[in-house]
Amino acid sequence: MEGQTPEELVGGLSCLYAIPGEVDTGINIILGTALVDDAIRPTVIDDLLAQQLNVGQTADGALTYWKWGDEVIVPAIHNSLYADSWYSALIQPGGRESYDLGVALVQEMRTTTTQ
Repeated sequence: MEGQTPEELVGGLSCLYAIPGEVDTGINIILGTALVDDAIRPTVIDDLLAQQLNVGQTADGALTYWKWGDEVIVPAIHNSLYADSWYSALIQPGGRESYDLGVALVQEMRTTTTQ
């Protein structure tokens, strides 16, 4: 991973993972999180919209910015933006299965950090 992730650029952190036992398959996961306040929230939203991601909302009120990607080039991306925080998962290669994994990882990060 070269340079800072969008989460790191706003003071958050990101971690790069490979799936255990599958290091040679080229499956990579980047998880990120950052605190969000009223001053930075519009910039985060603008940056996510500039990526031409799909927009949605979770049952607990988070705005979501996402795409499934594909199994060859385009990664699966899922972002959940709450009033106070931003969580993201990028999984390469993408596709529906990778996207669903990203959603589950983001939900687990949110649950773990808000208990």
